[in-house]
Amino acid sequence: MDIAPGSVIADVEDGQTYRPTVRVRTYSNDTWIQIIDTLQERLSSVGGLMEGVVDERLLNTLAERGLDLHPEASEIDGDCDCGDYAVPCAHAAAVHHVLAEALQGEPFLLFALRGRPREQLLADLRRSWGDTGSTTVVDDAPAALPEGDWLAAPRPLPPMTFKVSDPARFPGHVELGPLGGEDDVGRTLAPLYTAGAQAARELALHRPTARLPRRRRHGSVAPPPEPAQPTRPATTAERIVELLAVARSGVRAADLATELSVPVRTLRRTLKELEDGGQVTRTGATRGTRWWLG
Repeated sequence: MDIAPGSVIADVEDGQTYRPTVRVRTYSNDTWIQIIDTLQERLSSVGGLMEGVVDERLLNTLAERGLDLHPEASEIDGDCDCGDYAVPCAHAAAVHHVLAEALQGEPFLLFALRGRPREQLLADLRRSWGDTGSTTVVDDAPAALPEGDWLAAPRPLPPMTFKVSDPARFPGHVELGPLGGEDDVGRTLAPLYTAGAQAARELALHRPTARLPRRRRHGSVAPPPEPAQPTRPATTAERIVELLAVARSGVRAADLATELSVPVRTLRRTLKELEDGGQVTRTGATRGTRWWLG
């Protein structure tokens, strides 16, 4: 879902991908001047917006001046390439639902729909408070080059200790997120990412020795394959990341618990740890919460 001034465009999966668009009437420049003046009178409301909270007194003040941030039905329009005559169609209705959840944690999106993205609105506020910007003086004169060996450390390095744990399962794949293409692309590339992570770990822990490949004589017997190393069972956190990596949309915690056969309480605690580490995010609230990778 992409939100721009006056419009929302999304990809909705329903057997195939549809592209619904929701349009909202934007404010004129004169109206935005009134909104900026109102925000100047309520600095606490600006602080609340920065914290993701909308002050009801701010909404009431704007309503008294004939400015309602929440658009009415007559101010909303849209279409979809599904061909349904209903307005809104099921795909546009899904966008309305997800957009309502997104607005709960990011009220600046409401201003963006009305024509002023967060950065532009804050810049207008700073200008209204007399901030004309700062001037930086850059000295173009080249600095004198240091003497001695540029590649040598200025002082001896202190003793250092590194702890290298077993690599996560295909971490490169997880870092990239869901890959485009067919559904089995991720499963096909996962072993390659796992092998690459294991090889990087071996290079980090062992000093490689120069060894020329030995040419096997014709008719000689090939050396026996090395025994397979036992694999470590995946943790609950790793299995969560795997499921979110291949999911096309957000997943509820209850569905993850069912898929992994773990208690919901345990799963929520693991999700919170992953969220604190920046590996997963969530949208919505209470029963409408959805979990996403990254």
